[in-house]
Amino acid sequence: MTRVIRLFVLIEGITFIIAALTHFGVLIGGYEHHLAGRAESVIGIVLLAGLALTCSEPSSGYSRSSLVSAPARYQMSLSSNSVEQWQRLCQPIGLMLSR
Repeated sequence: MTRVIRLFVLIEGITFIIAALTHFGVLIGGYEHHLAGRAESVIGIVLLAGLALTCSEPSSGYSRSSLVSAPARYQMSLSSNSVEQWQRLCQPIGLMLSR
């Protein structure tokens, strides 16, 4: 079961990275939206980092629950309301997104 979940998280992470590359204009032109590309990059990186953590030693404290909860914690829609929520989340660590 863990392998299946890891496969889905891998596919989801790669999909977000591909979407980000598309929105940055790397893969396909005409779909540029840099703010969406930034958000998708962060989500994809977090998913792939969560996947990498679950592949580490079992004694390190990371379990299947961290893998399952990674998409639920960091995935958000790209509406304007979500951009404002994202900016509020980034403020405490000193990151600001420009509109």
